[in-house]
Order: sequence, then structure tokens, then C-alpha cells
Amino acid sequence: MNNQASNIAEYDFGLDNDYQEEEHYELVSHTCAQSVCEARNKAGLTQNQLAQKCGTKNSVIVDIENATARYDANVINAIDKALNCKITRARKKK
Repeated sequence: MNNQASNIAEYDFGLDNDYQEEEHYELVSHTCAQSVCEARNKAGLTQNQLAQKCGTKNSVIVDIENATARYDANVINAIDKALNCKITRARKKK
């Protein structure tokens, strides 16, 4: 019985390793990144100051402006509010 349980456990473990679903997520578009950067500069804020106003980390703003961040509507909405503007979103999938 122990041998059978061991074989089942190995089989299940093998399935987990062989079957990996590719993760799909949206990235901030270059249009959105540019929109954030321009609005932030127009407001005369540094990336760190904008991050503080949005309640997030400086690295989040850096990644957004570099168009390498995952799209997060809550963060973009916080940026809208902090800068009193409407950020162009133009999202894309990766």
C-alpha cells in the first residue's frame, strides 16, 4: 500500500511539473507611461513625491513610467487623483 501511495504521489508531482500554464497579464502601455511622466512633470513632482501622494513605492512609479509595470487600475486611478488629471491608459497584453 505504501508503494502504491508513493507511485501516486510521484505521478501527481510529475503532472504539476509537466503542465505549466503560461501566465498572461497586462502591462502599462508606452502611451500610459508617457502620459504619467508628462502629467507628473507638469505638476512639478518627482517620482518619489508622486509615489508618496499615491501611497505606493517609488519603484512602482519608475516601472510605470518605463512601461514595465503590470497594469493596475487602482494605481493609475490614484495617479489620476494625485495629479488631478486623466491618464491615458491604452493597455496591452503580454
